[in-house]
Amino acid sequence: VSDVAADDGSVSDRFSIEKQPTVTASFPRTVGRFIGTVDTSLQESAASTSFVAATSFKVDGDNPNGTQQAAQGLLRFRNLFGPQRGRIPLRATIVSATLQCEVTNGGSSIALHRMLVPWSARATWVSRGDGIQADGREAAAFADAATGVVRVGTLTLDVSASVRQWQARPRRNYGWALLPTGPDGVDILSAQSDTPPRLTVTYTTATSRAVSPAMFGILDAASSQASQRRGRGVLLDHGGRWAAAGNH
Repeated sequence: VSDVAADDGSVSDRFSIEKQPTVTASFPRTVGRFIGTVDTSLQESAASTSFVAATSFKVDGDNPNGTQQAAQGLLRFRNLFGPQRGRIPLRATIVSATLQCEVTNGGSSIALHRMLVPWSARATWVSRGDGIQADGREAAAFADAATGVVRVGTLTLDVSASVRQWQARPRRNYGWALLPTGPDGVDILSAQSDTPPRLTVTYTTATSRAVSPAMFGILDAASSQASQRRGRGVLLDHGGRWAAAGNH
């Protein structure tokens, strides 16, 4: 709590700022398989096949080798926002969001484009109309994140931009399309594995009660007494001048 004092030592106004500690939420919220995480692979070489039950998904610009046929990934974390325990409050300030995936086969860079339309975990290359198009209608034209060359092991990506977009419009959280940028394919453990993709979001929630009325003017020392006679408290600033705290 801070006081705004007049030059005679009296308290002319008071305000307080309250800040809750930083909170970290992780999705999935439990160890092992989690129904809130949905992912799959769309493979041009198996255009009508659903990979919903696969323990990994593939992102590749040339699958099988030499065919120049694509494999794309789809990944979504549902139920991120809301008042329920474990979810992110809608008015929270997102500090950071990271996506972690376990890579079993490294390769070319992957681009994460926010999906702009709903999709099913049972989707196939054919059902999506020849895979996902990053055309600004099906998926965002520009990637929110890119991996660089992918190594075997834990892949960590900053996806803060995506999560902030979804927080602003939670019903538009359709996850990402993971699109290949080269011919060297990447295999990632899926939500059906024992090491599913994980989203970690750090945020703060803060409330404040501002000075009321929130009107400050700058007065010199000579005018401070006149200001007091009009019922205004004053506050000395760092330059030796007087700032009116507002009418009372």
